[in-house]
Amino acid sequence: MIVELEQAIEIINKNIKIKDETEIIDIDEIENRILAKDIYAKINQPPFNRSPLDGYAVNSSDIQTASKNTPVKLKVIGSIYAGDDNNIIGEIATAVRIMTGGSIPSGYDCIIRQEDTDYGDKEVQIYVKHTSYQNYCFKGEDIKEGELLLKKGTLLNFVHVGILASQGISKINVKSKTNILFLTTGDELINIGDKLTSGKIYNTNLYTLKSRLKCLGVNVVAKTFKDDEIELAKYIKENHKFYDAIITTGGVSVGAKDIIHDTQKELFITPIFNKVNLKPGTPAMFWKYSETPILSLSGNPFAAVVTFELMARAMISLIGENVSIMPIWINGTMADKFEKASNKRRFIRAFYHNGIVNIKVNNHSSGAFTDTAYCNCLIDIEAGNKGLNKGDKVKLILF
Repeated sequence: MIVELEQAIEIINKNIKIKDETEIIDIDEIENRILAKDIYAKINQPPFNRSPLDGYAVNSSDIQTASKNTPVKLKVIGSIYAGDDNNIIGEIATAVRIMTGGSIPSGYDCIIRQEDTDYGDKEVQIYVKHTSYQNYCFKGEDIKEGELLLKKGTLLNFVHVGILASQGISKINVKSKTNILFLTTGDELINIGDKLTSGKIYNTNLYTLKSRLKCLGVNVVAKTFKDDEIELAKYIKENHKFYDAIITTGGVSVGAKDIIHDTQKELFITPIFNKVNLKPGTPAMFWKYSETPILSLSGNPFAAVVTFELMARAMISLIGENVSIMPIWINGTMADKFEKASNKRRFIRAFYHNGIVNIKVNNHSSGAFTDTAYCNCLIDIEAGNKGLNKGDKVKLILF
């Protein structure tokens, strides 16, 4: 069955299972992980009334007549540095020397910065007046004990590490990583380090999409198979249950050694769809063995990347409930021409910046890959398009 791209994504979505396993990890390991449970504040932040600057804690009522010409003199009854245990109680017509982060003693309602004083030790002259709670950080001003700190489903980053650390939280519950089995197929494929003999090629897809999967934050196991449907079927049958999804490249067309069709027969499986109405990557297939979804993509390197970005990313995002890796669609304006007509929906490489789209590729063949290094998006060209002109508005997907 041939389907449109949007139908393909809808079918995939209906046939995957959201991963619900969780694990406890240290906060210094949470980058790009998904929070599994709501976290509530254990303490106020700051946990006490705190000075935001170096200066003097005073009572505002004592300094209402203060000016540079008529300073108010206050007795200094102590000093407090950040980290000090605060056992001072404020008195009328007194001040306490205080440093940034210090706990403000009770009885004082504002902080005078030291630049507005004579820096006195036993007695200080105050040159400005303040209102109540000026230069004053309240207990719980940032976070109040018991409030929702981080919501389930949050994509975690270094800022969240800081928030958790401020609460004294060292371990949290996150969603377990999605496990993907990535299989490349083809008698012609060899690994880097092997001797390149006649008729062989290095396994570009193995390294390219394995790297991409790691970028998306999943656990990936990769393996390469010769064109042997019996061995491939046996491996899938024995290992599918250990993975949330399987992605394959190669063997999806209709040639004599395109083994995915025969692998499905070995497993008594019928594909849910076996073509997608787009170029490149038309022969992409989606099927299931038992409950494990399997997305099979073209072996041509660029076609594999295109269909991976369009469909595999969406599938992985939904399995792991990680919306940050969903494909991002935006609009842009063409800076140059693409004169070739497209008889079917087509995706071509380009570079997007500040709303402008440049085509920096000469060879748009699905088997040509190198120019992809100069691109960061795919232009979505509708079926029947006669060519793109400078100034045309286009829809595109960012890598």
